[in-house]
Amino acid sequence: MTENRTRTRTVAWAALPALALSLTGCQMETPFAAEPQDRSVAALEELKALPSLEDTKRALWDAVNQISTEASRIVPGAKWKDLNGGESDRCQVPYDQTGGKRHYFPNRVAANVEVSEDQWARVEAAAKRAAAGIGATARQAMADAPGDHDVFFSGPAGLSINVGYQGNIAISGYTGCRLPTVAK
Repeated sequence: MTENRTRTRTVAWAALPALALSLTGCQMETPFAAEPQDRSVAALEELKALPSLEDTKRALWDAVNQISTEASRIVPGAKWKDLNGGESDRCQVPYDQTGGKRHYFPNRVAANVEVSEDQWARVEAAAKRAAAGIGATARQAMADAPGDHDVFFSGPAGLSINVGYQGNIAISGYTGCRLPTVAK
């Protein structure tokens, strides 16, 4: 009898998190379904044609350095700090079955700097050149008004460089999905 009570209590305690989530309106996440085999094969072939994760990380890091160096020339007094440690993990759909990895670089920030619209245009042009050098040529803007800029340049398999200004200049880089050298 004691064993049944213990088992019942254990089952009840195990169910509490799901019950609490459902009562609060939260839903438990379910994993994404794996990509169909034909899409996974196509995604793998796409990644095989791109530079390796390691080569992409080096090129992207060089591009971020190029942008911050040029921005320091354009905006005297910009002092850069890398925030966050950067992060690597597995790729998402449609690359989730490829063995590919992705890497987010730390955000590089020059805090509390005055940037005129003319200076911003030159910083963005420097970012565009650096991004094009690594294949990130598609420009999109989340915000693009005086004193409020958030622009990114993207390329194959999610590669992107983001530059922004809103009292601080910020640069971030993301490799997108790439195959590590050992996986190629």
